[in-house]
Order: sequence, then C-alpha cells, then structure tokens
Amino acid sequence: MRVWVTRAQPQAAATAERLVQRGHEPVVQPLIETRIVPVALESLAGAGALAFTSQTAIDAALSQGLVPALADLPVFAVGDATAEAAHRAGFKQVHSAAGTVTDLAALILSIPPSWQGDLVHLSARQPAGDLTGLLEKAGCTARRVTLYETIDAAKGEVPEAVEAILIHSAKAARRAAAMISPDAARNMCLFGLSEAALTPLNAIKFRQRAVAPIANEASILSLLD
Repeated sequence: MRVWVTRAQPQAAATAERLVQRGHEPVVQPLIETRIVPVALESLAGAGALAFTSQTAIDAALSQGLVPALADLPVFAVGDATAEAAHRAGFKQVHSAAGTVTDLAALILSIPPSWQGDLVHLSARQPAGDLTGLLEKAGCTARRVTLYETIDAAKGEVPEAVEAILIHSAKAARRAAAMISPDAARNMCLFGLSEAALTPLNAIKFRQRAVAPIANEASILSLLD
C-alpha cells in the first residue's frame, strides 16, 4: 500500500522504514512538527522519579543535556518502545506499563515509592492524557514539566494516490480533517493509534477505519497487514 505518514520527524522516518520492511510504500509528509521547550535543570530539583509518555520527550531531554543528572532516578514509561528509548538514552531503572496513560498511572501506584521527592512527568505542552491528575487523585505527589510542543507543519497538502493514512495524534487528525475531501477519503484507509487520536476525523467516511488494539507503533502497523 501507498501509506501517508503524518507524524512529526524524526519519528516519521522510523515509521517509514518499518513500512518499507513490511512491503509498503511510505509517503512521509508530517502534519505536525516538534519544537523543543528549553528547560533549566534547576526546574527539576526535587524530582524523585520520572514518567515518560512519549519517545519525543526522551529525545528532548537528551537534546537539552538533562539525562546525565537524572539517569539514576526511577523511570516509568507508558510503553515498551518508550522504555527501550529510555534505556538507550542512559536511564538505569526503567519500568514499562506496556499500555496507556491509565496503565502507566496504575503501574506507578502499584509500586511502593522508594524515592524521595516528586514524580515528574516530562511531557509535551499538551499531553494526550492527564497522568499527574490521575496520580494526585490517588495521593501521589506529581507534577509536570514541559519539554516540547507540537505545532502545525508548514506544508498542508494531501499526497497523491495514497491508499492509507496513519494517525498517531489528535492534533495531526485535526489537520487531516481540514485537508481531506470526501472523495479522497472514500478511497483511503484510516489507521489510528487510538480512538482519541481519530476523534477529529469521525465525521469523514473512509473506505476502512481501524484502531490499533494496543497504543503502540507495532500495533498500528499490524493493521495494514
């Protein structure tokens, strides 16, 4: 299939490579871009543990040189791919929830805290889920620090002759909804990372619509098979 990859770089390139390995033709045209939000190490004073809900946040921490000072803290990752990225970045104690933000909160709450200080969620400016809210309701001291934000990509055109579109976030879906005509959608399969990510596209009728059973890259790509 000729597949439109809409997520931001550098993740888009990694997705494209996986598509090629599966025999598909990727068309990399991101609908969103990532912008680093500068963070001073002093703003992370008092952190006793870290939580990541995206690999992008780990990349942002690396690019700002934050990892060496934080590498010994316990890290809780939303999924296995994010956990692997944390290991590669240099974090030494990494736990994976292998699921959603709700699963991540449950994992954190299931482990008696062995750390001193706050659990800090290093995230996007507008995270997909309210991890700190879930933790605070259960009595866990948590706060969020923004490491990056996503903005609309400059280019906004539907690639020619695409048979499928991959949607990883609601923000990308909102841009796609403003661009895709009903005629184009009738000839296109829509594959989403989650129901929440696809919500902005609910009013458009695609040839096929499917949601990854697990919110991770391997699961969404399996839909194409």
